[in-house]
Amino acid sequence: MKKTIYTIMAALSLLAVSCAKDGDMLTATMTEDGTRIGSADDNIVLDIDAPSSLALTIYWDALGNASLNNPDAQFADNFVVNAIQFSATEDFSTIVEETVDNDASFIQYTAMRLNSIVTRLGLESGVAGTVYIRMRSSLGTGDGAEVTFGNTISITVTPYFIDMSFITLTGTNDGTELTVPAGQEDGTYAGFVNVPTSWWNFFFSEGDGTIWGTVPDSGAFLLEEKADMSSWNAWFPDPSGCYYVNVNITEGQWECSSLSSVTVIPEGGDATAMRYSAETGSYSATFMTSADNVPLQVEYAGTIYNNEYGDSSTESTSAAFIGNADGSLSLGTSGTASGMTATGAAGTYTLTLNLTDMTWSIEEGGDITVTYPESISVYYYTSGTQGELAAVLGSTGEGIYEGFLYNDVIDWTEGRSNFRFHVNIGGEDIVYGYRWDEATGGDQYALSDEPTGDFWSGFEPSGVTYSRIRVDLINLTWSESPIDQVYLSGNFNSWSTTANPMTYDFDTRTWSGTCSFTEENYTDGAQMIFDDSSTDTWDYRYHGYDGTVYEGDGGTQITAPGKWTISINVSDMTNLTYSVVPAE
Repeated sequence: MKKTIYTIMAALSLLAVSCAKDGDMLTATMTEDGTRIGSADDNIVLDIDAPSSLALTIYWDALGNASLNNPDAQFADNFVVNAIQFSATEDFSTIVEETVDNDASFIQYTAMRLNSIVTRLGLESGVAGTVYIRMRSSLGTGDGAEVTFGNTISITVTPYFIDMSFITLTGTNDGTELTVPAGQEDGTYAGFVNVPTSWWNFFFSEGDGTIWGTVPDSGAFLLEEKADMSSWNAWFPDPSGCYYVNVNITEGQWECSSLSSVTVIPEGGDATAMRYSAETGSYSATFMTSADNVPLQVEYAGTIYNNEYGDSSTESTSAAFIGNADGSLSLGTSGTASGMTATGAAGTYTLTLNLTDMTWSIEEGGDITVTYPESISVYYYTSGTQGELAAVLGSTGEGIYEGFLYNDVIDWTEGRSNFRFHVNIGGEDIVYGYRWDEATGGDQYALSDEPTGDFWSGFEPSGVTYSRIRVDLINLTWSESPIDQVYLSGNFNSWSTTANPMTYDFDTRTWSGTCSFTEENYTDGAQMIFDDSSTDTWDYRYHGYDGTVYEGDGGTQITAPGKWTISINVSDMTNLTYSVVPAE
């Protein structure tokens, strides 16, 4: 019998060897005809109502077809690789392959598992078809490993119908399920999904129950079949939001693109950013046209993540939305005409792209006036994760907000070093940070609500722990004025701005200070000065009277001479509070 001979150094870790002396050479041999297999069943009709029933048993002879010339040496566990191959053709031109354990001598398939295999091979549901089976054996792995095939057996299988028109993404951390429709080729799926959180973990699940997760230690984008949803799941990168997903089961990989912006450009007009609604899975925008029957260009831009670029990609991508005459929506190459038109006279139009069912619509009219809220919230962020409320900024003009923010840049572990602005417009919570680009850098004072790629939180300069914050939602900018100190000042200390400093308590978000009043000056009270040394003015001044905090000159109400502790909380500009209590 012809044999294939492998020469192996005993020092290599592929073998655990006990030799008479160092440097012995070992030879491993494997018979050319391979392991012989057989089947306990050869005519199988699968039942959709009994998916867990036993449908097929394949058994094989002892895996003793590889040996060493040194009987004291042993193979490593992964040195001999055996796999069962299924094919719908006798030449095995297309296969479904499953690795089997080296110490096993048989494998069993339930109706659902076998149905999945033969469906992937192309067998028609309800029609008996021939399936060919053989075992592939190899010594070692990789491109250089020589392979032998055992005997071929055939069985007849009648599969049942399964709906492979979609693939489900099932979250492992919150149970959320996302559905991606099937593509034009078997084993491919593509579509838009709303990813609920950054670094969302999930498994792919096909209509036949086949579960796909990632290949161990290979990143997020290489896939292999799993027995259940217990280990090596896939994951989306940071950020959350709208993604376009491509899955190719045949090639064993997937990729996704996060959408950083979707814009509509009327011919001869300016681009208008479209707003995303996670609740409806749609983008919409209201815009103006200056002529009749204006064609529209609609595109998205984003970042692509795949096995080549990884989950920290900075590789940009774009595509055009194509509006078909039947109301359906498809994708084309960036720059392709959209086929959408604002049909009618010049005026206001509202375009909606529904990415859940891939449809589009355009209507005359719409409100292009933005109604700004009375306040916006600032939240601390740690590694992109939202933390506790940091401050509430109050409106000081149309789209302008101001307030005070504590920012501990020294103790990063406390999560008080980075922040983002949350704005609720029309019931939608829009989060603003700023964009960082590896090539061009980024401006931390230019706000962005596009949480894709490197979406950074705001931060204050080193050494600054307290600031007056100003946010401009019209021009999408923010600025800061460092507060060097807060003082109590009044007639009681000859209006000194250094004699009575106040101290800050983060847990209560209050500034507190103590001062003494006499019969001559207690009715004048005291005001609280938030000192910004970068200005020439008297900075930000507050005083309290009858339970209300007022901004500007004035004295906080003191009811009698003596030593008093005055406190003020300006963390929420819509609810300023103060207190005056006898000092201990």
